[in-house]
Amino acid sequence: MADSQLSKPMTSQPKRRANRLHEIRVELEVPFHDVDALQVVWHGHYYKYLEIARTKLLRSRGFDARDLLGLNIGLLVIESRCRYISPLRYGDRIQVAAWFRDLKFRVMVGYEITNLTLNTRAARAHTALVTTTPEGKIYHRTPDSVLNLLGRRGLVSGHAETLSSDGERSNPRPPGWLIPLSGISPATEFTDGDIQIRVHTREFLSLIRICVPNAGALNSDDFRDVVRACYMHVGDIMRQGHAYPIRFWNYVPGILRISSSGLSGYELFNAGRYEALRQWYGELASEHLAVASGVGAPNDDFSLHVLTSSQPAMPADNPRQIAPHLYSKRYGELPPVFARGCGLSVAQQGVLRCSALISGTASIVGEDTRHLGDLGRQLDQVHLNLATLSDVLAEKETGCERDALARYSDLRVYVPDPKDDAAVSSWLHEVFPHIVTPELVRADLCRSDLLVEIEGTLTFPS
Repeated sequence: MADSQLSKPMTSQPKRRANRLHEIRVELEVPFHDVDALQVVWHGHYYKYLEIARTKLLRSRGFDARDLLGLNIGLLVIESRCRYISPLRYGDRIQVAAWFRDLKFRVMVGYEITNLTLNTRAARAHTALVTTTPEGKIYHRTPDSVLNLLGRRGLVSGHAETLSSDGERSNPRPPGWLIPLSGISPATEFTDGDIQIRVHTREFLSLIRICVPNAGALNSDDFRDVVRACYMHVGDIMRQGHAYPIRFWNYVPGILRISSSGLSGYELFNAGRYEALRQWYGELASEHLAVASGVGAPNDDFSLHVLTSSQPAMPADNPRQIAPHLYSKRYGELPPVFARGCGLSVAQQGVLRCSALISGTASIVGEDTRHLGDLGRQLDQVHLNLATLSDVLAEKETGCERDALARYSDLRVYVPDPKDDAAVSSWLHEVFPHIVTPELVRADLCRSDLLVEIEGTLTFPS
């Protein structure tokens, strides 16, 4: 095996390194049938442990082996190496860490096996996989459809990845955890005048993506009408199949810009949305509300992404905040309409691989912004709001904010000012150390006095 210097006990558990993209860890116990006549694990069985970790790594990005069928792509191991440092024996508890080392040309995965029983490093390894056509021809570069799923952007940006746009005219993307739904299923596309609509469907879920180019150049009445028309299209699509809205992402051009009518872009958007939802439901009630975010668009287009289902979600409120649809007139003649969070059905959890969804959450208590101009104290309020929502949706008070926040599995963080990036990234690393690459997005928020907004997903133990 290895010399005594390499196999001596480590003083502490290995730390998660910043350059280990999307690192995951899985704990196993060495079974009796893995050891040989010398009472140590046969070297070939290490590759089984690597395979288990690699599968978990891929699934943590919303990617499963069966998804390759929908992409018409093969994924083949062409190289595998393992350096054995100290032996494993029957009954040892082991931890296998796996992460992406590179994705551009090959899917390179690194591994480290730690013997938790003896607190020693047992092995280091890597595998290289290539993507192929259905006929077996090797791609010289990893296709974009696979890169989008596995998280290419995190390779460049470290702890917090930037997803604002690819260029001035690029439209916003869905968050990373939703990419499997939009990246694998084929889209049905159609238009209604300037309104461009794409619908991706997978099992009992649909993702509706709507874009209206140059909507920010419209006058107040026309922009309000466009928003209402987009939402009415969503209602029409839902009536044809997946009838329940689960999650909305709204990208509003000129969200803080005051129009000639005296209303901001966000107030005009809220008016159009409210009018459409009243047409959907008549009188609005809490059970009609879906999780949502509304932020500034990266260009002059209005974009709307909607996750719908054939099954309803279970909306939830934050007791620290007033329900948005009950806001006073100080925040617009017609209020924003959304739920603070929602729990998912068992079937929805199976596809989306999370238990609950959280709306954009900021430093708001009641209906008022707290701690104007103070990023640190605003983050403290966001911390409390996220922990409270976690307990509400889990239907269990942990009594410990750290435990409540540990339920979060994916985060998207909107930051308007680039000078706040470092402070926000540092806070994320401290408060959510288990989330390796939260998405950091440049966007204006619905209020000029808000400095950060966070949305995400929760995963509860089975």
